[in-house]
Amino acid sequence: VIAGTESSVNGGEEESFKQILTVLRTRKGMDFTYYKQTTIRRRILRRLALINKASVKEYLEFLKQNNPEQDILFQDMLIPVTTFFRDTKSFEYLYQQVFPELLKDKSIGNPLRIWIAGCSTGEEAYSMGICLHEFLSDRTAGTKIQIFASDLSEKAIAKARSGLYHKKDLEGVSDLRLQQFFNKKDGYYQVKKNIRDMCVFACHNFLKDPPFSKIDLVSCRNVLIYMEPFLQKKAFQSFHYALRDKGYLFLGKSETPSNSGGLFAILGKKEKLYIKITVPGRAISMMTDRNEEAFKDTDYSVQSNQRKKDDYQKNADDILLAQYTPVGVIVNEQLDIVQFRGATGDYLEPAPGKASLNVLKMARGGLSFELRNALHKSKSANTPYKKKGIPIHIGKRLVTIEVIPLPNAIDPHFLILFQETTNAPLPAQQATPIVDLQLNTDDKDVRINYLEKELVQAREDMRSISEDQEAVNEELQSANEELLSGGEELQSLNEELETSKEELQSTNEELVTVNQELNDRNEQLNQSRVYAEAITATIHEPLLVLSREFKILSANKSFYKTFGLSEESAIGRMLFELQDRRWDIPDLRNQLQNAQEQTDRFVEWEVTYAFPFAGRRTICFNAQPIQKENGENWTLLAFNDITLWKERALQEKKNAEYVTRILESLPQMTLTSTPNGRITYFNHAFLDYTGLTAEAMTADSWEEMLHPSHREQVLSTWGNALSTGESWSMELKLKRRDDTYRWHEFRAIALRNENGIILTWVGTATDIQNQKSKEQAKDEFIGIASHELKTPLATAKAYLELLETSLDKSEHKDVLFARKAGESINRLNGLINELLDVTKINHGQLDLNRSDFSLTEMIADAIEGVQMNTPQHQIHFTSDGQTQTVFADRERLQQVVINLLTNAIKYSPHGDRVEVHLSLQPAHWTVSVTDHGIGIQQKNLTRVFERYYREEGRAVHFQGLGIGLSISADIIKRHQGKLWATSEEGNGSTFYFTIPQQPHA
Repeated sequence: VIAGTESSVNGGEEESFKQILTVLRTRKGMDFTYYKQTTIRRRILRRLALINKASVKEYLEFLKQNNPEQDILFQDMLIPVTTFFRDTKSFEYLYQQVFPELLKDKSIGNPLRIWIAGCSTGEEAYSMGICLHEFLSDRTAGTKIQIFASDLSEKAIAKARSGLYHKKDLEGVSDLRLQQFFNKKDGYYQVKKNIRDMCVFACHNFLKDPPFSKIDLVSCRNVLIYMEPFLQKKAFQSFHYALRDKGYLFLGKSETPSNSGGLFAILGKKEKLYIKITVPGRAISMMTDRNEEAFKDTDYSVQSNQRKKDDYQKNADDILLAQYTPVGVIVNEQLDIVQFRGATGDYLEPAPGKASLNVLKMARGGLSFELRNALHKSKSANTPYKKKGIPIHIGKRLVTIEVIPLPNAIDPHFLILFQETTNAPLPAQQATPIVDLQLNTDDKDVRINYLEKELVQAREDMRSISEDQEAVNEELQSANEELLSGGEELQSLNEELETSKEELQSTNEELVTVNQELNDRNEQLNQSRVYAEAITATIHEPLLVLSREFKILSANKSFYKTFGLSEESAIGRMLFELQDRRWDIPDLRNQLQNAQEQTDRFVEWEVTYAFPFAGRRTICFNAQPIQKENGENWTLLAFNDITLWKERALQEKKNAEYVTRILESLPQMTLTSTPNGRITYFNHAFLDYTGLTAEAMTADSWEEMLHPSHREQVLSTWGNALSTGESWSMELKLKRRDDTYRWHEFRAIALRNENGIILTWVGTATDIQNQKSKEQAKDEFIGIASHELKTPLATAKAYLELLETSLDKSEHKDVLFARKAGESINRLNGLINELLDVTKINHGQLDLNRSDFSLTEMIADAIEGVQMNTPQHQIHFTSDGQTQTVFADRERLQQVVINLLTNAIKYSPHGDRVEVHLSLQPAHWTVSVTDHGIGIQQKNLTRVFERYYREEGRAVHFQGLGIGLSISADIIKRHQGKLWATSEEGNGSTFYFTIPQQPHA
């Protein structure tokens, strides 16, 4: 079942697998992203099959809502498979070769320290302790042994600490060792105290928690096979840090420290024993917890390509900016080009045949040999290497090559720089590889030197082939690890099947117990009546049990207390004869007789009466017929005093009438609705506007009043408000009794009680038609005026340009005045364009001309244009370095970026730096512009996007109409994006906007 499920995994379920890992990380703080994904997915699919879920997506939804299942899956991921004395020959090698070396200088003051990393349920740790105890039994006593055993699973650690194991767990333990080192206890075997005292068990993650120190031997067996090379490298760094000099590393049969970067040397290849190599200046790099803010709004979606990327590009930029300007490339450890820096065509060209980015294959004639040699020397010494005067056959030039290792990268990368050193022609012998047979002595030397270099290159090629062979061997080793991992999972599954068998046996035992429970049930039923009577006595409301003749058979304490009666005066008497027949209430008698006739259902009624002792009360009577086995009919009568509730309902009715009178007096059209949106009331102004009566005015009438262009938006906004409880307002058109539409400002607020629960919604509609007409007239005037102003402005600008051209360049003042006038005209033209944009927005004429373009290039163009006019401020642009193609209106988005940049510069007169950043989020791009200027008061953060808003109260006056941000907000809104700001007064501001990742045209 599992195999079939795994083979059916498609691209749609790929995201579900990743979200499952995110759920586990949130729950347990453990990230399985860099573990072997084939193993991880097998464990997930196994759980999916066990609980009978049809798909990974269905299992994900179940997992999100089920914390116990999250715990079970986490334990399943850890694969707790281990045995005592696993790989016996390896322990024999420890006994014979390693322990003597470890213990020869040990004493009580210098104990032997061993770390079992990934100890599971403790078998490995106790095996090590038993082996050491046997080794020391024939030697001088006095050596102290400390075995630190760690694992991620608290459940496994708890079992390890107890030292209790089933007989089947001790298959690797001989009968002699079983007798010498274990005690039998309650059907289990427990490790003896002297061995348990050696071992200290703790929950510990060796990938991110600080490692133990001064360790003589680290044993981590069959743990690394489940990890990707990146995590294996981290683990080896941790073990290297923990070990003393010449300390030992003990691994599983399919594990090698090939990813350690030369931290360990082989001691016993078959036994998987390695010894620490001291590497000066090598620091440990531990993993830390990931930032959990990314999962709050993302809702369980982590992309694997969002892992922390190498920062080699930044390092390369820093080096180039600080020291160099030549062209070059960045290559990885396999010498494949990952980035071109500048025009490298003079030095590199595509090789014929299969496409390849290998820098040696792309090197032009004459460069390949020297480039290979330079890379080898730089890589071996981990230092920069420079070779000057290298001839290039094409063009007969000399070139300098410099190879620089890039620091602080997860994987090794190298920066290769090319720089032409001279234009002098090459010697004839170097200009061509063809040498005439008639050579003089100097030419022969050149030829010999050339052939020697070719021989060295051939040897390097042989070495490269050898390295490729080693890589293939490592891949085979990885495949072997996968097979071993699968074997251990099968072993784990077998253990679980054995557990299921034990559970079935336990079920049989439980069934035997059921018979005994059934025998006890009769006694419990006999006690039920006693319990029922006790419960009845504690109920706050009065209760009576009446016979068919309405005699009182039983009553609870509340009945006696409420009505001033005693048990002696009530039991056995008719209800209507109580207290001098003051209970003979006609309505009560009639309803009780009716209840007796309704033998199959509940009867309820209200009675308002001046009851003896209790006074005038409103009582809700509930009568429930009781059918006895002997056919006798009883009645259970319950009293519920609803006097206060009735009074409160009456008061609420009066309050509602008062509110209605207030609403009727309002000049605005007003309506009310229930918390779920059902309209319950329209005031008189609403009825006058529509011409309908209160009876004819319904919820459908309200929807019909909405202008067709607004109806969908209004109903959607109204629905969101009902679900969130938030107030809302918007401008909309409502149809009048004469079938004309007028603009209104509609506002709706929720009225709540003292507990915050919504009681009702109140909505008001204020006629703003006249205001809208004035605004339209104003916009039309602005549009006409702006168009009329553009023509004379263009003419004035043209004359100024002619004037500037005709002026003598030596007359600096006149030229300066002309330029200043031109700049003023440009600013005025910009203001006119903004007013035209406002007019287009108000009339819905601001159209978007969408196309595919590079968001990075657009931002860079905007920065370049602004930077030319602002030498005082430096604008710095950074991005996530991924493909940034969007489908949007390039001109309008560039208008937004320019507006944000000019504002950032304008409002930071004493600053000298503006930062622009582009980042990719799960569903959109985010652009931010940060300045270090005067900032914005918190109360004005949302008002800055209002039209014509300008912040007052500043010592410095800033130019502008206050409409730039309003226009920008409308442009971003039309792109289905969002524009907002954060700021701290006096410390600058950051403006953000988002652009959705929409499909291309």
